[in-house]
Amino acid sequence: MIIGSTAPDINPTPASNGRIAFTSRRSGSEEIWIAGRDGSQPIRVTDRKLGIESLSWSPDGRRLILQASWNGIPALLAMDCDAQEPRCGTPNPIAADGIERELPSWSPDGRFIYFVAQAGKGRQVFRMPASGGGAVQVTRGEPVTAGRPSGDGKWLYIQRLSPSSIWRMPIDGDGNEELVVGPPDRPSLHWTVAGHEIVFWDTGGADRPSAIKAFDTRTKRMRTIIETATGYTPAVSSDGRTLYFGRADRSGGNIMVAKWSR
Repeated sequence: MIIGSTAPDINPTPASNGRIAFTSRRSGSEEIWIAGRDGSQPIRVTDRKLGIESLSWSPDGRRLILQASWNGIPALLAMDCDAQEPRCGTPNPIAADGIERELPSWSPDGRFIYFVAQAGKGRQVFRMPASGGGAVQVTRGEPVTAGRPSGDGKWLYIQRLSPSSIWRMPIDGDGNEELVVGPPDRPSLHWTVAGHEIVFWDTGGADRPSAIKAFDTRTKRMRTIIETATGYTPAVSSDGRTLYFGRADRSGGNIMVAKWSR
């Protein structure tokens, strides 16, 4: 365990400067906290009761995008944060028109936000300027549950559920989709992109235990990082040395850490 309390601590989100943002109910309402790389000296940086669903740091570690509630409606909010001290400004909406935009993530250059929203009969990935403004639909066809760009800005990784699988497509949309992780592996809704690997929680089955795994998109090799009954929202530090994930317990959840090497 790296971060724990008598209340749920979830959504570990490491920044490029080594700090970790996470959400916790330890103050009575679900708020954002920031701690050191090792979970030390956690400090609350919001006090707004925003109903936060997910977080994403900008590549320079100076801005947080939140999927949350704003005056009772779904919204994407932005918070400017100090690069050296655990201190952030007031969350402000960059998209708060009642449309549910889920699982925001940044482009590697910090110019765009990718998210999932309803489009016709299913959800698709959209891209919008990080400063706010009109969004462009990126994916088509079968519904997706999440979309995350690769660190080199070349690929957009997407998840589909029939069956549960992770695909990728050229981020400029010029090219076909290709399967990356699929049966017999069962990637859950909890996964991330870390360098050239896809890190995901495989919920397991009769033939194998539940575990967090990593699939190398270059060598096509799969490896098990750690066996765990739950592996919520796995995240890898920017230096590639630390894996954070959520584990359920009686309090609702704690943030765990595992050694990571590629």
